[in-house]
Amino acid sequence: MWDTQSLEQVRDFPNPTDQRCSIGNVAFSPDGALLAASYACWAEEGQPGHLLVWDSHTGKLLSDWLQSQASLIFQDQQPYSIPTTAFAFVPGSSLLALGSGTTIEIRDPKNTEPPIVFSLGDNMYATEISIRDDGQFLYVLMEWDKLNDFPYYWATAFRLQIWGLQTRDLRRVYDFPDSDYPKEGMELLGPNLVHYYYPEARAEVTDLTTDTTRDFVYRLGWKYYSPDSSYMAIARYRRIDPAEQGIEVWRVGTWRNLYTLRPRFGTDLMVSLDSIVFSPDNRTLAIAHDNGLSLWDIAPVVSP
Repeated sequence: MWDTQSLEQVRDFPNPTDQRCSIGNVAFSPDGALLAASYACWAEEGQPGHLLVWDSHTGKLLSDWLQSQASLIFQDQQPYSIPTTAFAFVPGSSLLALGSGTTIEIRDPKNTEPPIVFSLGDNMYATEISIRDDGQFLYVLMEWDKLNDFPYYWATAFRLQIWGLQTRDLRRVYDFPDSDYPKEGMELLGPNLVHYYYPEARAEVTDLTTDTTRDFVYRLGWKYYSPDSSYMAIARYRRIDPAEQGIEVWRVGTWRNLYTLRPRFGTDLMVSLDSIVFSPDNRTLAIAHDNGLSLWDIAPVVSP
């Protein structure tokens, strides 16, 4: 953790898990009081991962929860054992929803009460989890690659479940047709599902509250979203005309490209770019690159 004013390191959070476990996801709670990190472990078949939660102000480790691998069995295929690293903070609380095996667990790092468990089904696990801002609905997306026989070889399967977080009931299930790999992709953006059709160079977004679908901006590049999903940064370097390379800042609601950063860090950014993060107020963009970090003032762009 770094102080962005003094540029000094404030705190270091050591990893107490097996060093052969790698980070899957990291997130702060909405109020910034908690820091959570999920670790996938690959040392042996079936080895569970860990979800660690720290007090971000003191650095104290509050919880170390296991995240079991998802064991999936399908007809005429070898069994699958897949690490689960998905989690999301429940808005307005210290609760987390985390994937573990073929379940979702609702846990509170501030107490030791047994978790609330949502059973997703024998052949469903969480690739991504998102929760609506009012805390009423929980969205679970599964994306996994299927190994088939000739002539199909690889296919991608997508499934989506919507749960009532307060009522603990399954509200709706979306079961999409298999897609030849790698022609389609999906991701959760708050209460929205983004669907990419790569050969057609198009995308659409479905509002999971109203079940309405509309076109979504399609741009090649790595995509990073602000905490409230109102802005998006797209790093465009791979397979992009040099004249169009850069980091674009988009307003999600209007799909308007507000500005394009063209940083020159002295190295090939396509190789050295690690991540892009928006500050909570959407006024600063942090870009991790080439073992360094740069902070960019985008306030004139988002609030001209």
